[in-house]
Amino acid sequence: MTIKISELIDYIEAIAPLNTQEDWDNCGLQLGDKQADLKGVLLSMDLTDRAVDKALVEGKNLILCHHPFFFNEIKKIDIGTYKGALIKKLIDNSITVYSAHTNLDKAVGGVNYALAEKFPLKKLENISQYFEDEIGTVGEIEEVSLGDFKKVLDKNFKDYKIYGRSKDNIKKLAFIGGSGAFGIKIAKALGCDVLITADIKHHDGQLAYEEDLLLVDLGHFQSEFPVLYSMKNLIEEEFKDLSVDIFTDPVFF
Repeated sequence: MTIKISELIDYIEAIAPLNTQEDWDNCGLQLGDKQADLKGVLLSMDLTDRAVDKALVEGKNLILCHHPFFFNEIKKIDIGTYKGALIKKLIDNSITVYSAHTNLDKAVGGVNYALAEKFPLKKLENISQYFEDEIGTVGEIEEVSLGDFKKVLDKNFKDYKIYGRSKDNIKKLAFIGGSGAFGIKIAKALGCDVLITADIKHHDGQLAYEEDLLLVDLGHFQSEFPVLYSMKNLIEEEFKDLSVDIFTDPVFF
């Protein structure tokens, strides 16, 4: 059965409604034809030339990326630039690009739920239940020492940094994928022992130390990447015969 790109977009927006995105964000259709027949989906954190090349090789005509390709107003398209050449390649090859960003951060089953699934939680809730419109999740595990908690981190993540004061009674965790330093005082107010996030600066670490909150910086890519696997599973469950793949390369090495 033929599937239109618009059908998949409608499904994504049922999970992560566009009206929940932050005011500064630019989720939704970035470029392309929603009414085209869907030939396959590539999931990626960012839209890069390598992601587009992978979609071309695999015959996929929809790239679903987490970070929007367009954040700012476009005043010209110069195909002599990196971004201009990429736009031309997308148009020439009839590839549609769609972004689910802060709306997916806030969604049940979205970015912060996928990150939290890396930990043996007994329960998990949206932070927005306690602080309206705030991004993140909060959950509890069986109480563990810092040493045992680090074993869980080591099992699931390649590199990370920990800020704050050492503690050996870790039970309540907060999760904010991406840049989550804004959640330090929120996590503390919710009685959390640890906030797991990314993009922590020196003064964020100092604040966590003062608040007696352990702060785990996973790095931006690592903290959000698990949601691509969650989205792949959801899409494949809804659209049984659709080819769905994940572009795994970060924009750095």
